[in-house]
Amino acid sequence: MKNQKDFCILSVHANDTYGGAARVAVNLHRGYRQRGHAAYMAVGQKLSIDSSIFAFANETLRLKLNRLCGSLGKKLTQAEWLPGRWYPARFLWWLGSVPFRWQNWLGFEDFDYPGAWKLLEQMPHKPAILHAHNLHGGYFDLRALPYLSNRVPLVMTLHDAWMLSGHCAHSFDCQRWKTGCGKCPDLTIPPAIQRDGTAYNWQRKKRILEQSRYYIATPSRWLMQKVEQSILAKGMIASKVIPNGVDISLFHPGDQQKARLHLNIPPEAAVILCASESIRNRAWSDFDLLRGAVQQAAEALQPRQVILLGLGEETPAQPFGRAEVRFVPYLKDETALPLFFQAADVLIHPSRADNFPNVILEALACGLPVLSTRVGGIPEQIEEGKTGFLVEPGDVPSMTENIIRMISDSALRRQMGIRAREIAEERYHLDHQVSAYLNWFESILDRSP
Repeated sequence: MKNQKDFCILSVHANDTYGGAARVAVNLHRGYRQRGHAAYMAVGQKLSIDSSIFAFANETLRLKLNRLCGSLGKKLTQAEWLPGRWYPARFLWWLGSVPFRWQNWLGFEDFDYPGAWKLLEQMPHKPAILHAHNLHGGYFDLRALPYLSNRVPLVMTLHDAWMLSGHCAHSFDCQRWKTGCGKCPDLTIPPAIQRDGTAYNWQRKKRILEQSRYYIATPSRWLMQKVEQSILAKGMIASKVIPNGVDISLFHPGDQQKARLHLNIPPEAAVILCASESIRNRAWSDFDLLRGAVQQAAEALQPRQVILLGLGEETPAQPFGRAEVRFVPYLKDETALPLFFQAADVLIHPSRADNFPNVILEALACGLPVLSTRVGGIPEQIEEGKTGFLVEPGDVPSMTENIIRMISDSALRRQMGIRAREIAEERYHLDHQVSAYLNWFESILDRSP
């Protein structure tokens, strides 16, 4: 085996702050550095001050044209001596956006990000492993994959199913991703497109992947089964299911009453936590299930006060029937999250589509039972009846029944909380995830020329 300190790892993701995939990517990157590796991370949008993270050099001709036209348009508007100056200014602003508008109008996915081709040049020295996370999000030219994968071993960790499809990150019940997409049933599923260019997008991805060689990791067996039936299978050298990890020293059980005092929550209230960014409008979240179940549970549990904490939503407090709802904006500081888990009685995760959500692992690590829908890789995270309960998507009566059961039975909650923490320590420790990737990277390098 090679000495782990002898190789350099370059991780890639859309940003270094927002979203569960970003948190996984950054935690792994930091884990590699803590183990003594020369690890760097390239992102489409850098928001942190971490010097080991740098932004893609995505200075495109499209951006240059847009800036030039915008600058000329601004100068025209300032030329008060020129009559009708607003008409040529507006034309220039329109002209600057034509390349993007044309591609967008056709429904084609945007790969105009040349920083991907310059990625290895931005490094102080050539990486031994290129670890790519989500490659969608407006920052990466997928056409660079054959070039990159022929110069350095490429490991791609999939956090969703975008690489398999003609545009969507999750396909719900649609199976067109297996045969070629086209006639898309829902163009609004993120990343949304204006027109049905899904057949072209799928074929283009297929050609790119056929010219590339790569290793695939997924956090769930559910997603890996999809990978094995997809356009990714042909160029895949090897694959591995590596569950996401959580920092169990940060996310841990705590004193519920102290947490509630800090958050100004009544000590005797029944507290339901839901942590999902923009849950009211998020395509993957079932807001109707959440609202219906909480409303009915609050009615059945009266006169006890029921409070729903909605993490990740920029909305004033509002009632769900008898239940009080407190929305809390997205918390960029991860260290502020555990307090909410410690204050709650149960986590509810009403998802329509998902892979392996971090929020469930964080709840388990805090000893918080979980109620969730049975979708994607979530059944792999929850031990039915031992750490939580699963319901079918849209099943308001079953979710309501489970909320009432969890709130009413403190002994069951306590028993589930103990088991949840045990599971987190055994299976979802961040150190286990870091070790699993590093051991795999070593074996890849041992086999690579």
